[in-house]
Amino acid sequence: MNSTERVRAAILGKEYDRQPIYGWVYANLTDRITERFGSVAAFEDKYEFDAAHIFGAPRPWDKKLVEKLAAENDELTPDLLLCDGLFTDPACASYEKIKASLAHHKERGRFCYMQTPGFFENFNSVFGARDGSPAPLTSCRIIARSRILNLPSI
Repeated sequence: MNSTERVRAAILGKEYDRQPIYGWVYANLTDRITERFGSVAAFEDKYEFDAAHIFGAPRPWDKKLVEKLAAENDELTPDLLLCDGLFTDPACASYEKIKASLAHHKERGRFCYMQTPGFFENFNSVFGARDGSPAPLTSCRIIARSRILNLPSI
């Protein structure tokens, strides 16, 4: 059974030959793993990872425009973000890292899945959220609700 078959069987609740192996190590352990194994790729190969979680989709909004709006306004609010030109069609070159990562993992027979930023992840980054902090988006929602309901801003 290869990695893709193993992961698919596990997802479908079917029998598989061994527990599929996966670990999300890029964000939090890259330096330590590289010191010990030479690279994250070498670590994944040594432990025969079955799945690859691929990140890196380009943001669909114009970062310079967001920075300009933030500089020109006291508060970055949802209504400002509905202006024309904010959302862009990312250049094909933006996907090269993703294509290389897919090729790397497919060469090893791994099951690959892609995480792309959704609506809230994109707007969290517009409002400056880091490390999963919901505060900026929560503020954005409160501001949006108060404006829609004609309530005073909080």
